[in-house]
Amino acid sequence: MNNDGPFPIPTPVDRRQQNRLQHADPLNQRILLWLLAGVGFLTTVNIALLFVGDRGFLIRVFFSMDFDRNIPAWYSSMLLALAGLVAFECSLAAERFGQWSKSVFLLLSLLLVFMSCDEIARFHETLPEILSDHLGLDSVNRFKAHPWVFLGGPFVIILLVTMFLLLNNTLKRFPKSRSLMLWGFIVLVTGGIVLESIMEFLPRGIWWQIEMLLEETLEMVGTLLISASLILLRKNNQTNLPIDADQDARPSDLL
Repeated sequence: MNNDGPFPIPTPVDRRQQNRLQHADPLNQRILLWLLAGVGFLTTVNIALLFVGDRGFLIRVFFSMDFDRNIPAWYSSMLLALAGLVAFECSLAAERFGQWSKSVFLLLSLLLVFMSCDEIARFHETLPEILSDHLGLDSVNRFKAHPWVFLGGPFVIILLVTMFLLLNNTLKRFPKSRSLMLWGFIVLVTGGIVLESIMEFLPRGIWWQIEMLLEETLEMVGTLLISASLILLRKNNQTNLPIDADQDARPSDLL
């Protein structure tokens, strides 16, 4: 029977593939909790920076979330890269559901890796500005803080919604993973699009810094939720656990 198409019939997991995936485990639940602790550390440092003013210049240069090329930017980029790696592993495990599911997770992996590169290279900042100049969109250029949000933000939202709908066919078999993935996308959009657009209307100062802190923290937390969803999905695929459609994702599922 043909196993391709958007509604394939799962096939048994090959034993050699299962063993290979079990031993190749660069990111698991415990490491994910350590990564979450890293986000907490960076957030705590930035909260402290709100009260030191001009003091602690070196700490601000290396740890402030208001800068693009320092430790928080690198850390956020690495979180996205790790999520992309787990998505690639899920694409291998999704072969049991057919070529369609494998291709969708591979597409998610490529998207996360691109987002990881963009976190450092800032494609989303420069490309919309270039396009707005060539298209004559002067209304976009009036926004000084993050003009990309008003040109590229709707496109990013449509892209993420489409990505989730494509994943939904496989994720609906694993309700816990589906819930974590949905919340990951929601938190990511809230931080990366909604809060970043609000910055345009805030004067530089304490509220700007607080908004930036919330924005960057939510982006990293959203990435970790996506990773948690993929880790749980990978675990279910490896162990062939039964699927309980009545259960929702809980924090205890990650322990």
